[in-house]
Amino acid sequence: MTCDEWRAFLQDYVDGGLSEPAKVMIDRHLSECAPCFDDARAHRGVQNWLSSRPELEPPASLVDRVMESTRRPVGGWRRELIRIAAAAMFVAGLAAGTLAFVPLERIEKPSVGLPKPDVGPLLRIAGW
Repeated sequence: MTCDEWRAFLQDYVDGGLSEPAKVMIDRHLSECAPCFDDARAHRGVQNWLSSRPELEPPASLVDRVMESTRRPVGGWRRELIRIAAAAMFVAGLAAGTLAFVPLERIEKPSVGLPKPDVGPLLRIAGW
C-alpha cells in the first residue's frame, strides 16, 4: 500500500469503519511508514478532542433569521455592483461578437518584431 492509497482511507480508518482485511493492510503500512503513522495519530487526536467537546445547540431563531435574510431585496451597493457586472458582461459580449466578424486579414500585425529575450549564460549553454 502506498501513502496516497492510505490517505484515501484515513477517515474511515480513524472512525473504525473498515473491514478487518483493509485494517490489517493499513496497520501494516502504518508500521512501516512514520509520516503516515504521525498523520493517523494526529487525526485520531483531533477526533478524540472533538468528541470530548459538548455538542452545541444553535439558537432557535437561527433558521428564521437566515430565511429572513434571503427574502430581503438586494439593495444599496449590492444592487449597484450587480448593475456594473451586468454592464461589463454586456460590453465584453459586444466586443467578442464584433471581433468574431472581423476578417483576420484586416487585423494589423506589428511591423516591428520583438527582440529575442536574453536567457542568460546557463540556459544558453543548455541550448535554450
